[in-house]
Amino acid sequence: MGICSRAQTAWRPWARGWATARPHARWSWESTSSRRQPNAFVRRSGAGPQSGALDGRNWATSGAVVNNAVWPGGRILTRSLVLTLIGPDRPGLVEALARSIAAHDANWLESRMSRLAGKFAGILLVDVPDGQAEALTRSLRELQSEGLTVVTEHSTEEDVARDWIGLELSLVGQDRPGIIRDISRALAGRGVNVEELSTGCTSAPMSGEALFHATARLQVPKGAPLDELRKALEALANDLMVDLTLRNPGGSSQD
Repeated sequence: MGICSRAQTAWRPWARGWATARPHARWSWESTSSRRQPNAFVRRSGAGPQSGALDGRNWATSGAVVNNAVWPGGRILTRSLVLTLIGPDRPGLVEALARSIAAHDANWLESRMSRLAGKFAGILLVDVPDGQAEALTRSLRELQSEGLTVVTEHSTEEDVARDWIGLELSLVGQDRPGIIRDISRALAGRGVNVEELSTGCTSAPMSGEALFHATARLQVPKGAPLDELRKALEALANDLMVDLTLRNPGGSSQD
């Protein structure tokens, strides 16, 4: 069991991963067993993070458990990781990924995953305590031995308001090469951002010909001439011989 040092620095063993400590104190885990002891904190000598400058990489750690830096008031300092993954499809890939994420106290947020031509591929956003981020990255690399290749990127995007108008695009037509190239070129040339894209092929009910389907969420700069965008896409849809619809999310159609 872990042993707590003299009560010279206040701490509160609340929910897992939460603590409150005064500035200039370092904390680490000490345990004489292999099990985690979530309430066993030990104060380390030496200055910890300076007041107003909390950095998880500067906090001492000991044993198998990594201590997490906390904001004043007790909230853990976290960071967002964006993962891309691919591997031969088989049972257990998602479980192996989820096991590694949970073992490092990370939170599984958004994901898109699918089987494509015998491969299992996806993207995933996780929120991880700052002190666990590097360990989680190493653990995810080790999934290569289980057939899953994971690439990790640290997200630096700030949640700021942007001057965008949201639109939804849907398209269906006979499949042929170049549809997405032509549509995306028309959008990019007008400063339109593709926020999300989903495509697929199905068989036509009567002829059996391959039909190409696409749906996209678009971000159009405020002030952009929407009528001009709509007319340009209409002309392109006629050239491609596809049905294309632009609409406001949950609102009226602009086709």
